[in-house]
Amino acid sequence: MTSDTLKEMLAIQQSAQAERGYTFSTMTKAERVEYIKKHVQYLTVELGEFLVELPGFKDWKKYPQDMPIDNGAAKEELIDALHFMLNIFLAMGMSAEDIYQTYLCKADVNQQRLADTVHYKRDTEDAE
Repeated sequence: MTSDTLKEMLAIQQSAQAERGYTFSTMTKAERVEYIKKHVQYLTVELGEFLVELPGFKDWKKYPQDMPIDNGAAKEELIDALHFMLNIFLAMGMSAEDIYQTYLCKADVNQQRLADTVHYKRDTEDAE
C-alpha cells in the first residue's frame, strides 16, 4: 500500500462520513470522543465477525479440509474493520503521512522489544 493509496482511502472515508453528517473539523472534543468510542465498538464487532469466518474457529463445527483461510467472507469482514479504523484515524485528525510516520516509530519500538530476548520471547519459542 502506498501513501497515495492510504490518502485515497482516507478521502473516500471522509466523504462517506460527511454524507452521514460527520464533519470532523467542526466536532467538539466530546463529540469526537463519542464518535471514536462508537467506532471502536464497531471495529471490535467486525473483528469478531472476521474470526467467525476463519476455518476451525468454531470448535464444535466440522470444516472442509480444503476451506481456504482467505475466503471472501473473511476478507470482507477485515475490510469492514478497516473502514472503522480509517474513521477513527480521521476523527483523531491523522493524515496518511501521520499514520505512516507513527507506524514507523512504533515498528522501530516493537523491533527493539523483539530484540530484547531477556523480556520478550518470539512466537516460535516456548514460554517458560
